[in-house]
Amino acid sequence: MACFACPISASRYLRISEGDFLGTEGEGFETNTAKNFGCKLDIDYLPAIIKAHILCSQYGLDVDNTAGPIAWAMECYEKGILKKEDLDGLELEWGNYEAVLELIRKIAYRDGVGDVLAEGSRRASEILGKGSQKYAMHIMGQDLYEELRASKGWALGVILSPTGGGHLRGAPIIEALEISPEEGERFYGVTTAGDRKTYEKKAKLVVYFQNFKAVVDAVGLCYILTQWSSPRLMNPEDISRLYTAAVGVPFTAEKLMRVGERIHNIEMAFNTREGITRKDYWPPERFFEPVNSGPGKGECLDKEKLRKAIDEYYDLRGWDLKTGLPTRSKLEDLGLEKITEDLEKRGKLA
Repeated sequence: MACFACPISASRYLRISEGDFLGTEGEGFETNTAKNFGCKLDIDYLPAIIKAHILCSQYGLDVDNTAGPIAWAMECYEKGILKKEDLDGLELEWGNYEAVLELIRKIAYRDGVGDVLAEGSRRASEILGKGSQKYAMHIMGQDLYEELRASKGWALGVILSPTGGGHLRGAPIIEALEISPEEGERFYGVTTAGDRKTYEKKAKLVVYFQNFKAVVDAVGLCYILTQWSSPRLMNPEDISRLYTAAVGVPFTAEKLMRVGERIHNIEMAFNTREGITRKDYWPPERFFEPVNSGPGKGECLDKEKLRKAIDEYYDLRGWDLKTGLPTRSKLEDLGLEKITEDLEKRGKLA
C-alpha cells in the first residue's frame, strides 16, 4: 500500500488465512507494533501481533501507550507485585497473547484493571506503588518502545523530544548506517554522524534533525523519503526547490530550516509554559544498566556524558543550560515576541 505516486509503498495490508484469528484483516503495522507486542511482550506468534495491532486501530489506541503499561504489568506480575486477582483473573506471563488481547479490550473500555492501565505506565505505577515505578519505561508519561542504550544520538533525540519519549522529533536513525566521517560532515555537518557509540557532536546532529523534521512535517512530506533515512534522499535544498515550484515564491533551504527552528522553539516553549523543565527530559534508570545479551551486550547510557551532551544541546539552542528555560535573546531572534512576553509574565523566561 502506498500514498499516491510513492516509490516506496511503506504500508501493507495483512490478512490472517489460517490458525487462530482466521479472517482477521486490516492495514499492516510498522516497527513500533513489532517491537511493542512482539519483542517487548515476548509474543512470537505473528497472527497474535497482527490481531493486537488491528484491535488498537479499531479501538483508537496508540500502540506505544497500550503495550507499555501491559509490559509494566507483566513485569510486576513476574516480580510478584501484581497477583492474578489484581488482574481480573488473568495470568499475565510473558508471551501470553490471549491475556494481552483481553487487556487491550479492557484498556479501551476501562474495564476492571484496564481502568488503571489506560492511564499509562507512569500513572499506573504511581497508583500501585510498591516499587513498581522502577518498571515503568516512560519519558514525561509517554510510554517508550525504543531501546536507548546502543545508539547515543538516537537516545539523545528520544530524550529531548518535545512530545516526551519518541524518535520522530529528531532522533538520528542515520547512526545505524555507519556512514563515513566525510559523509557525516558533508551531509549533516557532523563527522560522528555514523558512529552510534559516541556522544561527541550528537547534540548538533539532534538539533539538525529536530529542525529538519519540523520542516518535513510542515510541508507534508514523508520522513522516510528524506535524508533522515539516507544522506542521498531529499535534503533541505531539495525541499526548498519543491516548495518554491509549488508556491511560486523563492524559499531557500536556510530559510526553511529557520522555520523548523521556530516550530521547535514554540513546541518547547509550550512545554515550559505547562511546567516542564530540563529535569523532565531524562530517561528511566534502567537505561543506565548494561544490556545483558545480544549485539548490544554491555552497552548502556553514561549519566555524566549524557548530561554533558544535554548541556551542549541547550547551548546550541540558545536556552539556559541550568534550568532549560528559553532566553529572551533566542525567542526574539526567531520573531517570537508574543511567546517571550507570555513566558515573562509567568516567570518562566531565563
